[in-house]
Amino acid sequence: MNSVNTIIFDLDGTLLPLDTDAFMDAYNKSVAGYFKEIMDPNVFIKALWTSTKATIDNKDYKKNDQVFKVEMQKYLGGDLDVIYQRIYEFYDEAFMALGHHASQSSEMIKAVSLLKEKGYRLLIATNPLFPMKANHTRIRWAGFEPEDFEYISCFEENHYCKPHLEFYEEVLTINSVKESEALMVGNNAQEDLVIKKLGVKTFLIDTHLIARDDLAYETDFQGDYKAFLEFAETLSVIK
Repeated sequence: MNSVNTIIFDLDGTLLPLDTDAFMDAYNKSVAGYFKEIMDPNVFIKALWTSTKATIDNKDYKKNDQVFKVEMQKYLGGDLDVIYQRIYEFYDEAFMALGHHASQSSEMIKAVSLLKEKGYRLLIATNPLFPMKANHTRIRWAGFEPEDFEYISCFEENHYCKPHLEFYEEVLTINSVKESEALMVGNNAQEDLVIKKLGVKTFLIDTHLIARDDLAYETDFQGDYKAFLEFAETLSVIK
């Protein structure tokens, strides 16, 4: 760990304690309700998740929001600008009310503060399927400010999604981080630990662990929020 100077965090379930299934159920109901005045909510939800899946599956060098727009246009047709404007209005308004599904981890808040004091670069590599404004909201739900992190992945700027290695390669390249200099901290065994294939060390947060039972995984470190704080306390100060 002597060469590590950069900590890359996942967001949901890692920095942000969250029951992902409950949150996504509430999200679907909220966004569908927000669109009911202009289209059938069921049609919109189908279009939303069909386009989201296409974005996740894409491996061409195209920004995620552009892939999403193309798929939405295929599915819905019509004036996509009106739909897109309403999507962004949703993140300014109704999305904010979903914060009660999230909580905060005092251990993660302390760990991030300690790592900053020790001189580590702190990046957020959340799956870039939300606009930056939504990522900022979720970061604040977790008890942080966006300015606490040097980099935050997002829907508008990234070209790939998890679990593609290209996503992590892009994060490392954008931030000029060598694989040997980074530690990935996440709670999804398949989506976050895949970065090990690039030679990046990993810490699996198992408080809100997401792992497929039929797939084995390997991580350098593993533990709950308290264990990660204790781990952060052992790390050397960056000189």
